[in-house]
Parts: sequence; structure tokens; C-alpha cells
Amino acid sequence: MSQRLLSWRDLLRDLEVEEKQRIIKALGIQEKTWERWIRGNTTLPHLGRIRQLLAVLPTNTQAQFLACLERDPNFAKYGIEQLLSVKRPDISSTFYSHFIEANVVTPEPLRFMTLCQLILLEMVGHLDADRQGIYVVILSCTPPIPGQPVRTLSQRLSLGTPPWSNVLQSQHYFLGAESLASQAILTLRPHIIQAHRGSEGFALLSVFQNEHSASGAAVPIQKQGRVAGCFLILSTPPNFFTAHVLTILQRYCELAAIAMRDDEWYMPEQCTLHMMPSASLQQTYLAGFCDRVSMQCKRSSDESLANWEQAERVVRQQFEAELISLVSQQQRGDTGIGKAVVNDSASCHF
Repeated sequence: MSQRLLSWRDLLRDLEVEEKQRIIKALGIQEKTWERWIRGNTTLPHLGRIRQLLAVLPTNTQAQFLACLERDPNFAKYGIEQLLSVKRPDISSTFYSHFIEANVVTPEPLRFMTLCQLILLEMVGHLDADRQGIYVVILSCTPPIPGQPVRTLSQRLSLGTPPWSNVLQSQHYFLGAESLASQAILTLRPHIIQAHRGSEGFALLSVFQNEHSASGAAVPIQKQGRVAGCFLILSTPPNFFTAHVLTILQRYCELAAIAMRDDEWYMPEQCTLHMMPSASLQQTYLAGFCDRVSMQCKRSSDESLANWEQAERVVRQQFEAELISLVSQQQRGDTGIGKAVVNDSASCHF
């Protein structure tokens, strides 16, 4: 049986007593007016009062409140822009200028990592100014062997706010057909989970499932009908991904598209994604990722950054093949796996 979605009245009713008193004082209303709102035995607050209420709610509660209003037929006649009193600002012109300059002056081998670090640092601060808890992952299509389809997505860079790590990380998890990200890649559309923790839909978070996530979204990085990867965003507040937040995420995806090379774009029909194993099994296999890239570089006399990038590409293809083989073994019932020790050093910190 599906749970009833919260209404805006439910949301106000569930606020802590101290928070409720603060809002009542800020709005200059009597407590009995507040009680009539949440019981539904009075006329709806007028649009101006709704705007005032949005202005004094905490940022994470604003997102939930807007989501509730969008579902309420009594407010359907209003556009989202009318309901927002002080909406989250768009990406600043200062950041756009800084980003464009970095794109021009950064050497090609460093361009992807430099631009994506800038995007993540700005994005996390923008979407979670109140530090309620957000985690953003950049995933890219794992470069296929010539003649083969794209079979997985691989994690390139991530950043969050507590309870997630607030340090830029370059990890190497792979996601496939089991994930929310795969749906975004194949359909070229954002896919969202607006649910409570523990719902069946959260299995789609794949290797990023944890007790902190209350909502999640995957938004494709695309241009001209082709896709290069996606953003996967997790948040501790439920119902975080309002129409306005999704619009902002689309703008960041457009910036990420600039960071991608010309040979990193694929038509959706070029993607045949496989299932990927659990995070714990991937950790076992990926612990030696950086060492294997170093060994790959030593086989060539060219020690440039470009060679490191090429070596990492080869190693990603190798690990992808091994993980696909591992899943095939599991499906056949071959359990001779998992003897290696899990090593958390599979992530590189910046």
C-alpha cells in the first residue's frame, strides 16, 4: 500500500514547537490563525501570505513546502515563479565568468577535472546553503572498446556536505542497468526519487544507497541528442527536487557539457548497460585502481598528463570488463569471489 503524500498543512503541523513559534512571530499572526491553517477549517492563506511564509521557512523546508503546493489543486492556477517569494538565485554571473576563463586557459589534459571541480564547489554551496545535507556525483559513460556499446557509467568526481564527505573525491565506482542514472542516460530526461528512506525505489541509487538519503535525482549531461554522463544528486531533505531546483540542475549540466571532450558523446542507442555488483564487492576489486594506472603509465616512455588520462581510460575499461564478468559469474551461481580484503583507499582526495 502506497503512503499518502504529505500536504502543505501536514508539513506545517509537523514543525518543531520552537520553529512554529519563530514563524508565527515573523509573520505577525496569532497562534489560532496558524491552527486554523493546519486544520483546514478556514480559507486558504492568500498568495501574498504564502510568499511571506516561504521567506521565513528554512531552505530545506521551502523545497518540501513548494512540492506540496505544486500538488495542491487549490494552488494549481499559480505558476511556480508566482509561488516563490525569495527563490534560490540562479547561477551567478561571477561564476559563469570564472568558469569561462578557466575553460579558456586550462590545458586540455586538466580541463575536465578543473572545470568539474569548479562546478561541484559552486553547485554544493548553491543548492545546500543551509548545510542540510547534499551529495553530488559526476558520472560519465565508460569509454567502450571500439565496436562495442557503452556498457557502464563510471564515477569521476564527487562532493557533498555532512553527513557526506565535504572533500572533493575522485572515486571509481561503476553503475549500470540497476541504477537511476541509467534511466537518465537512456531517456535523456531527469529521473527523480521523491520518497521516504527505505522505499523500494531507493535500490535505484545502486552503490550510493545509504541511511542518509531521503530523495535523489539523476540528470543527464547531454547535447544535440547525445549523452556523455549525468549528475547523481542525493539529499537528506525529502521532496527536495522541485521544478525550480531541477531547472538549476539543468544549468549545471550545460556547464558540465563544456568540460566533455568531443569523443565522449554517445547516442542513447549506443548504450547497452549491464548490471553492476554491490559497493562492497566493487571496493574489493577497485582498491588497486590507482596502482594499475601507474603501472600502465610506466609501460610508456611518455609521462605526460595526457598519458595518465589515456592510461586511466584503459584501466577503466579493464575494471569494467572484470566487473561485468563478476556479475555473470554470480548469475551462474559461481561464488568463487570476494576473497580480497576491502580497502577504502580506492578513493583519491584532492
